[in-house]
Amino acid sequence: MPFFKKSKNKKENSAAAPPPAPADTSSEITPDKETDSRESGVTAFSAQTLLQELQNRQAEHPQDLEFIQSRLPEIMEICGQHAENPEPADAAVRILLSPDRMTAFLYLLPPTDGGAEPEENDIISAAQDTGITTGIDMDLLKQIYQHRSYYCVFPIARGTPPVDGENGKIVDHFSRIRQIHLQEDSRGSINYKDLNLFQNIEAGEVICDIIPPGDGTDGIDVLGYAVPAKKGNAPVIPQGKNTVLNEEKTALTAKVSGEISFQNDVFRVASRLTIPGSVDGSVGNLDFAGDILVMDDICRGFTVHAGGNVIVYGMVENASVTAGEDIEIRKGMNGSGGGFLKAGGNVSSLFLEHVRVTANGNVSSETIINSNITCGGSVLALSGRGTIIGGNISASKSVEARKIGTPSNNETRITIGQAVQEEKNTEHLSAELEEAVKTLEKIRLNYRYLTEQPSVPENKKEIFNILSEQKALYEKKVKDLNEQIDKMLRAKPNYSKCRVKSDIIYGVTEISLNHSHLIIKDTKEHCNIYYKDAELVLGTF
Repeated sequence: MPFFKKSKNKKENSAAAPPPAPADTSSEITPDKETDSRESGVTAFSAQTLLQELQNRQAEHPQDLEFIQSRLPEIMEICGQHAENPEPADAAVRILLSPDRMTAFLYLLPPTDGGAEPEENDIISAAQDTGITTGIDMDLLKQIYQHRSYYCVFPIARGTPPVDGENGKIVDHFSRIRQIHLQEDSRGSINYKDLNLFQNIEAGEVICDIIPPGDGTDGIDVLGYAVPAKKGNAPVIPQGKNTVLNEEKTALTAKVSGEISFQNDVFRVASRLTIPGSVDGSVGNLDFAGDILVMDDICRGFTVHAGGNVIVYGMVENASVTAGEDIEIRKGMNGSGGGFLKAGGNVSSLFLEHVRVTANGNVSSETIINSNITCGGSVLALSGRGTIIGGNISASKSVEARKIGTPSNNETRITIGQAVQEEKNTEHLSAELEEAVKTLEKIRLNYRYLTEQPSVPENKKEIFNILSEQKALYEKKVKDLNEQIDKMLRAKPNYSKCRVKSDIIYGVTEISLNHSHLIIKDTKEHCNIYYKDAELVLGTF
């Protein structure tokens, strides 16, 4: 695209005719004003001719056209005043700067009534006198002079924009998604022993590379001033449990050997104990600080304790399983009245029968039969048969199932909105506080005895120092325990969010919340039981 279309002068040393209007352009602008013909020649201008050059360049620099359009009334007024000047006037040069000073624009006003034509140096000097030092298009300035391109706005100088630094990024060496590869045998059964469920990592192995942000490259505007670049944003480092940064902070590495997973937007490494078969007499009871993976069953009478997760691919019999995080039992559990599960997180099992379960999170199972469930979240039986039959179910939030009870009127008791876990914790803390107070009184008694002496004997000074430290330690412990207990006692369950929902509820099912009780004696369908005005209400969904 040429810088402009060449115009022909009608008369030597006289004002040039305006450049021809462009053909169809994207900007339909009607002429705002035209001047009368004068003796020195025809001098005409319009918004369309003023914008012609920028319209030609619009695809490359659309912001130029937007800026000049915003200043168009001012430019039109200047052109009009020049054209209507009753006195002879020389050709004039006008310069405009964009708000960011990255572009300089120039337009020529023709001579009127015999005024002087512009000299080439006049145009160049006008640009330089404005302070423009950078990015001047000298070839364009010469062409503007040679063709006397009046009443047309040209971008005659451009600065160099800054190049912002690239954002830092994380390059993972391990997948963030836990992938389970199920394999079926000839009978269509899944062999869980062949699953590649976990990603193993060795201590010191790199989890991900950390690419720091770039500084970028500063730019320069048409006046010669530096335009600083923005530094890229630093990446969020996904550092979790048992992961460390190297000294250069360019890599995240594993602190210990074990299983790596991505949870809550961070990588964590958990030392894992894998039992290739069952937990039985050949293994004994287990007590492990990390995760425990049992590829078969946990047999009757054995105890499994994990500081992390417990995952069992087989069944759990009349055994005790405790986990600091989640418990997952792929084939279900029949506790025969003595089995026990306790999780700091969630419990999920194919079925739960004659089991005692305590969980801080949710308890999920296809079937729950004659079990005692206590959880700080919700009890969910929504997949498969989705049935809760008999037993005592206590959940801080909600109980949801497809069916609750049986047509044979097995009694099922459900309690919602009761922070059972917190109450037990309060009892535990109260007992701990009582012991701490007794110990503190003994320390104070001995401490007081020594301080009442005229002077502490040399052989007692070490004991005195120990008593001083213990006194301060137990005073702080008593204070902290009191604060924890007070906080728990002041916490109230949010009864408005508590629900019992089921497609069908058989009698006899007793539901309790706070001091309100609701007994379902007859079969009810599409039940939504909630708390309103201090009473349990049986609604539908």
